[in-house]
Amino acid sequence: MEKNNKEIVLWHEFDGPGDTSIEVLEGICKLYTERFSVQITPQVMNITDLTARLNRIKHTRQGPHLAMVPADMSSYVDNGLYSEVPGGLFEDVLTEEALSTMQMEGVQYGIPVLRGNHLVLYYNPEIYPSAPATWDVFEEAAERLTAQGIVPIGADLQQGYWFIPFLTAFGGWPVQNGKPNIVSPEMKQALEFIRDKMDQGVLVSLDGSTGLLEQFIDGKIGAIICGEWIYNHLDKHMNDRLEVCQLPVIEGQQSLSMSSSIGLIYPNFVNHGGAGGYFVIHAFYAE
Repeated sequence: MEKNNKEIVLWHEFDGPGDTSIEVLEGICKLYTERFSVQITPQVMNITDLTARLNRIKHTRQGPHLAMVPADMSSYVDNGLYSEVPGGLFEDVLTEEALSTMQMEGVQYGIPVLRGNHLVLYYNPEIYPSAPATWDVFEEAAERLTAQGIVPIGADLQQGYWFIPFLTAFGGWPVQNGKPNIVSPEMKQALEFIRDKMDQGVLVSLDGSTGLLEQFIDGKIGAIICGEWIYNHLDKHMNDRLEVCQLPVIEGQQSLSMSSSIGLIYPNFVNHGGAGGYFVIHAFYAE
């Protein structure tokens, strides 16, 4: 059998043991390799490393043929030396709204593969017999749960994405008229609310890939704000101890989550073109 010398390297985020998406990605890469005799090699890393490595490509000229990234990483176009995606190549597959999530100044630099990434509230029904629809539930249970060594609710507040539900509950949004909107009364209210609840022991901030999940699974946290992407992992470990509901109401206002895309970008155009990756994306939709 003739040796296969064709290879496409794909960078992808691996978000700890709860990230079951890597299994899907590896399955697609394996299937593509078998069908088309082109070796697709995924190289996985945490999000911090992926961000740093993409932003160093301009100087190192070391990068993959394609990378699967959150849509906001489309903004690294200059440092990552992204190839432009030919106009109209995926118009028959994706809507303009979907495509626009990976555009910069009207230019397509990525192709969305997954849409969503909504934050929801996961809760343990052994701790909360019914869905905690409002923040008052956590505060009312705080004294009882603290005595048992249980934190009422947790989130990863080192990540801006987890902060959005608090900001929206006070009527804020991080962008206004196409520009950042982070200095506002709503921002101040949200930050003060978080600080007060953490000081009171009602809310804890833990790493969303490790500590937050581990302590929730162990029953040390009653509820967590986390993404829909983690459901399979939590369900596997918790079974009947897991329920899901919408984000809670805070001071009479419904919390809202952002949503985003995850898709393929084509970095390092100096060393190679991105054409090979365009065929891979069709495999994602074909399956």
